[in-house]
Amino acid sequence: MHRLRVREWRGGRRRGTGRRLACLLYLASGMAACAHTVKEARDPPYVEQLRVRITKVRHAIDETRRTIAQSQGAPYLPELYTRLAELLSEEAKYHYQVAYEREQRSTRSLHVPQVRLLKEKAIGIYRLVLRRFPDSPLAPRILFNIGHEQRELGEFEEMEKTLKELVEKYPNSPLHDEALLVLGDYYFDKQKLDESESYYRKILEGKPGRVTGLAFYKLAWVRVNKGDCKQALEAFEKAILASRAYMRQAEQRSDVAEEGQSASGQDIDVRREALVDLTYCYTRERKPQDAVSYVRRLSSSRAAYIAALEKLASRYGIMNQPLGAILVARELLRLAPDSPERLDDARMLYTALKRSKNYSQVGEDVALIVEAGLRQAHNPQTNAESRAQILEEFEKYGRDLATRAQARAMRRRGRGLSNQVAKAYLAYLTAFPKTEARADVLLNLADILKRAGDHFNAGRRYLEAAPLQQDKKEKRNAYYDAVVQLQEALDAKMDTHVERVVARAGLRLAGTKLLELGAKGERARKVKFSIARTFYEEGRYREAIDRLTAIAYE
Repeated sequence: MHRLRVREWRGGRRRGTGRRLACLLYLASGMAACAHTVKEARDPPYVEQLRVRITKVRHAIDETRRTIAQSQGAPYLPELYTRLAELLSEEAKYHYQVAYEREQRSTRSLHVPQVRLLKEKAIGIYRLVLRRFPDSPLAPRILFNIGHEQRELGEFEEMEKTLKELVEKYPNSPLHDEALLVLGDYYFDKQKLDESESYYRKILEGKPGRVTGLAFYKLAWVRVNKGDCKQALEAFEKAILASRAYMRQAEQRSDVAEEGQSASGQDIDVRREALVDLTYCYTRERKPQDAVSYVRRLSSSRAAYIAALEKLASRYGIMNQPLGAILVARELLRLAPDSPERLDDARMLYTALKRSKNYSQVGEDVALIVEAGLRQAHNPQTNAESRAQILEEFEKYGRDLATRAQARAMRRRGRGLSNQVAKAYLAYLTAFPKTEARADVLLNLADILKRAGDHFNAGRRYLEAAPLQQDKKEKRNAYYDAVVQLQEALDAKMDTHVERVVARAGLRLAGTKLLELGAKGERARKVKFSIARTFYEEGRYREAIDRLTAIAYE
């Protein structure tokens, strides 16, 4: 009985437990139905790409290790070991990039233990190769790679020893100059300029090579930091010329490397960087009138030319040097790609022209300034408020320069400046045809054309300006000036038949309007006689006789 009761009790327990489990499962399923789905946190796409690269490098590392195990005693064993160390360094690089991206590109120092571990393993393998294969031709490359890893680990004293060993033991290696360059940079960062300069000069004492231009470039910066702009400028020029010569030779050998790239991890276009950086010393040592031609001569591409001009513009703006600012701003407005920076160039040109009072090319200058404003104002990305402000600002710039230049032209002899002022007014009217100042500008344009001796166009502009004049006297004067200028153009025997026809028609229109406005006295008789002459010159003798008779009877 006791056993039976025990069995029954155990069976009851089993049955009760099953019911409780069923209830718990039911409740859990209900809770799961109500719970929100948890989204898996994923890395950004670039980090995912880096992780894929890490996986690939690890596969390559495993395969290289298996190959090493099967190749003991083979002549290519040093290369396998070297390749394994380089793969470990590559994996470390990807791990650091992952940490850098996850820290949202933080510039602070990142502590990534895995990176240090991999790099130390790589250094250990490199040293193993040097011990086991001391005569291997890979020794310079291995020493350079060890120095590179030590630099990235912050072991600068060890790096210095390693690279000096490379320089002393392998003077004929292609990496000899690379090591000297790294040593020079190391001392430059420590502000030991004399030691840094000595290493750069050792590179220049050898045969020209891939890093010769870069060595001149670094030497130039040493001179800049020493305050010797004259020698710095010469070194910048030599850097450009040396880099250009190397690239030309490389193209002839059909093995062109990337411009300025070096095994020391510095991947820059020396020609461009030197051209841009020399602008500081140029503005201190050379004349501003030669700046544009100097930079153009040393430029290797349009992009480099524009970058150097932008740096020059900034320098001349800071120095309040109007001549340099004018020349550079003109070139930028002609050649540089359209961008908001062109508005600043146009403003600088306007300010410099006002300061220098140099209006010898005011026609081209006004055209450059207003066109820069119009391009930016009509850019689809410019909002309505900014568009209105730009148009208002640059309309004033164009009109102000043209009127200032006209006032100067009126005090000078000769027609050269007058022709430029006329071009300035034409550029302004083309850019702003509906300006409120159109009537006054047309009169100014007619006056300057008259002074320039262009009677035909002066007369046409007077005729165009007359209807826009609000004052009746001003309107009569404009029509009369139109008659006088067109008559002088006809008396000067115009070049084409079309111009003569237009001049006669314009003269008759201006004279008729003037008479309608009540011209009297001698002015009226001259106008009537000029109208009669146009009929006579066109062979319309009956109309000419009628008008001349009327004048005679008056």
